[in-house]
Amino acid sequence: MDNVSLIDNQSHDAINRNRWLYAALVIFLIAVGLPNRLMADRMPTFMVVYGGDALWALMLYFAFGLIFARVTSWKALVILLIGCYAVEISQLYQADWINAVRHFTIAGFPLGGIILGYGFLWSDIAMYTLGIGAGYLIERWVIEPQRVQRAQRVNRKKEQT
Repeated sequence: MDNVSLIDNQSHDAINRNRWLYAALVIFLIAVGLPNRLMADRMPTFMVVYGGDALWALMLYFAFGLIFARVTSWKALVILLIGCYAVEISQLYQADWINAVRHFTIAGFPLGGIILGYGFLWSDIAMYTLGIGAGYLIERWVIEPQRVQRAQRVNRKKEQT
């Protein structure tokens, strides 16, 4: 008897991501997102308030895919959402030691604050959901179908020879 599932099995199939593509996407998103933090006074207010968090989360999705190339898209989505929500919720905790970590800088670059944030905002939760969700959809609707089409072309060429 066949195992029947109401869940789309494709979203649970392991994929083999192209690490070069994911590295390029991460670098691109860092290049687009850093000015949002470093030159906030020259950026549109909406982008500074909301866009940076969405770009950060989108970059995290592709960085996760780069590092864990065979993890399913669905698992990446769930792991990243839980992780981002946990970091955001941790911002409710304001002990001196964690605030010192948040204010850690390297050559003036606010590394601790970019990773851990400073204060809880519901809008951050929404933007993390948007960014990670966008990464998932881009992977499922754009990247994965192109990979499958390339594999099918290669298989057809092999069959013809």
